Amino acid sequence: MIYIMLMFGNETIGYASYYLEDDILQMPRLCIKKEYRRKGLAKQVIEHVELLFLSKEHGFSYVKKIQHNISVKNKTAIAIYEHLGFYKKKRVTVDFGNGYFSEDYVMEKRIKSHEERIHGTKTETIHPFASDRT
Repeated sequence: MIYIMLMFGNETIGYASYYLEDDILQMPRLCIKKEYRRKGLAKQVIEHVELLFLSKEHGFSYVKKIQHNISVKNKTAIAIYEHLGFYKKKRVTVDFGNGYFSEDYVMEKRIKSHEERIHGTKTETIHPFASDRT
């Protein structure tokens, strides 16, 4: 697991974590302190991680997607991730142990290639839950 700390001066204002699973970048955590939200920080973190994994010199150019789980009850986070290009891939039940469960959406975003970023090339993706707004 790799962690990114978000700093403002000497203050930690958030963090993100990620790891690779085959050709998918799993991002289990992206947390930002409440008073620093709605400033574009989540977008900056996701773009930073995407660019890192597009970089051929880091050897991760085979990574094609980012996934992030979000509670089905967290409507605000779902809207933010949809705005950032993620879609609801599937709904899962996460077992945290000791009788604690969470109903989550697996949110997924395809990482654009370097060429797509430069030339604006688009490919069509079918989103299984595109019409699901619950």
